[in-house]
Amino acid sequence: MKKGISTIIATILLLIITIALTGTAYMFVSGMIGTRISQTISADISCVNGKVVLIVYNQGTDVINNTATTKELKIYINNADKTDFFEENGILNQKTYGIVTHGNIVLISNITYSGGQKMMIMTSSNTQTGDVFC
Repeated sequence: MKKGISTIIATILLLIITIALTGTAYMFVSGMIGTRISQTISADISCVNGKVVLIVYNQGTDVINNTATTKELKIYINNADKTDFFEENGILNQKTYGIVTHGNIVLISNITYSGGQKMMIMTSSNTQTGDVFC
């Protein structure tokens, strides 16, 4: 009789452990997926008259904001942070902007470039890379 009871207890303990591990894995994965897609971007990169032009598309679920204190979108050219050198629609000193969910924004550099440039546009969710020749 003791043998039958310990088999049942062992089975119940295994079920409890399995359910707990499954729940933990689900919570971990669902949290990762939720934050991963919140600020997903894609970008078109071009050069017009030596100025790098970015059209950034917000494909995520959260607004992407860039202000003086919060930079949720970062732009690197040749591995150097050039976020502050891009302005919305090329308007002088227009460095505070938001990209609404499923919206886009045109950002134009206020510096003239020549030759090939390695671009990297980043948010907390993903990174877009590309090359542009000016």
